Amino acid sequence: MQPVTDPEILAGYLTDASNVQGRADGLFRPTSAEEVAAIVREAQSTRTPLLVTAGQTSTTAGAVPMGGWVLSTENLSTVHTIGRDTATADAGVLLGAFQDAVRAQEQIVALCPTDPDAWSELGRIHIVKGSRERPIECFQEALKLDPMHHRSRVRLGMLLLHHADLETAGDCFAQVLRMDPENMEARAGAAQVLDRKGDAATAWKLIESTRGRPSTLFAIAAATVGLHARQPKAALRIVKKALSRAQGHDRSMLYYAEGDLHDALNHPSQAWRAWESANKARRLTFDGRAHDRVIQALIHVTRHVPAPTGPTDERPVFVVGMPRSGTTLLETMIDAHPLAQGVGELHALRDIVAEVPRIFGSGNSWLEHVERIPEVAFELGQAYLDEIGRLAPGAQRVVDKMPNNALHLAVASMCLPGARFIWSERDEDDVAVSCFQKSLGAGLAWTNDLADIRCWQRNLRLLKAHWEAVLPNPMLTVHYEDVVADPEGQARRIAEFLGIPYDPAMLRFHENRRQVATASFDQVTEKIHSRRVGRAEKYRAFLHPGA
Repeated sequence: MQPVTDPEILAGYLTDASNVQGRADGLFRPTSAEEVAAIVREAQSTRTPLLVTAGQTSTTAGAVPMGGWVLSTENLSTVHTIGRDTATADAGVLLGAFQDAVRAQEQIVALCPTDPDAWSELGRIHIVKGSRERPIECFQEALKLDPMHHRSRVRLGMLLLHHADLETAGDCFAQVLRMDPENMEARAGAAQVLDRKGDAATAWKLIESTRGRPSTLFAIAAATVGLHARQPKAALRIVKKALSRAQGHDRSMLYYAEGDLHDALNHPSQAWRAWESANKARRLTFDGRAHDRVIQALIHVTRHVPAPTGPTDERPVFVVGMPRSGTTLLETMIDAHPLAQGVGELHALRDIVAEVPRIFGSGNSWLEHVERIPEVAFELGQAYLDEIGRLAPGAQRVVDKMPNNALHLAVASMCLPGARFIWSERDEDDVAVSCFQKSLGAGLAWTNDLADIRCWQRNLRLLKAHWEAVLPNPMLTVHYEDVVADPEGQARRIAEFLGIPYDPAMLRFHENRRQVATASFDQVTEKIHSRRVGRAEKYRAFLHPGA
């Protein structure tokens, strides 16, 4: 494999967020783990300095080459299609092929076990892959090797911020800023911590006092803080400045931020164009026809669901529905009740679903083993109960608000006969706009296109009607608009459904110190309001062209 030596291409990899200029003799962009291993071995045998990066160094900051080679892993996180042999209930979602990137980076770590950059990059790839604990371990290993490895500490802080651990995240950023007060990424993180704690004014002062060309990470932080501090125009200038140099995934994230700022400024056409650009730049693909087929197969196979044999326990509460339909609001209201606790979007039910074909030693999906699931339902159900017991000790009701659990409610029913299901619904146009304007992860590729969003909505309606007809578990439908119009009435209705007495604390959820780790966190830190009801109105021309 020959290195790229074109100066124009190399230029994008030679500047970090602080505008430090580097130099390199060549760039490698391997597409397989085998190519990575060959490049690393060649660098070692020739004693050539090798810098591993996720792509443009401006994305990660603080690591520019000073001679030698650059190895970019950007082409290892490509998108591939799920084929017939890997079809599951999630089929139709085309996921990033991140496993190859993980294997490649693990080879680099094995060859360079004392290189903190290698460990830090492995942690970053695990974040993209969706791992929760492994990235933390990787960043901690990098910091053990080099306590001054600011990039790893900032990445660790950003991960903890995402998981709503504000205190520990703040400590990470503070440690970096004590040693490097002008570190742009750490300042961005510190500002977001202040913002999440409700001090948007101080957070904005930190943003506007930062000097230098804005990195992607900093510009996105500026957009978030700027919205809360009512500084959308100033934040938009920062985002546009970052966009002028950004490439690839960075451009996508910045376009989302630009759209949100135009939305706040009541510029619907500019906002929609920016969100369209963001979704196109992500280059994710969704096969709607495949998804239609899978939902039809799911409904057909589960037209008769075997009787539950799992442990009877009334703690589990599954809040499901479309993303951005109000699931976070419902979870947070219930969490404010003294007898209940929300645990966010758990992967526990997904893990149970994935375990079924492995237990029986064949197939790729639990759908192939529906009739046999009762044989292992007690064990699987107990594993779920153990997990929520660890996360919410003492709670009488525990809320798992992973929206995609809607695909697996038959398994939940067989394994957890005492579980309750709450289905969150909201005006479909409002949901469509809210999904279209957010980067909701590679596993939700359908949110990148309006037709695909409509496909998902249509199939979810079919699935809801099916589950209501065939599952014995109690199910409650809650409309977001009803909660906004009559918060107390809906809170009483929810409490009655859960079998717990109504408590006024359910309406004071915004006073709860609990932090929310999803894209909806800013919607549950204030009293219930109606500002988001009908928010799609100004986008009707884009939602229904020609109507």
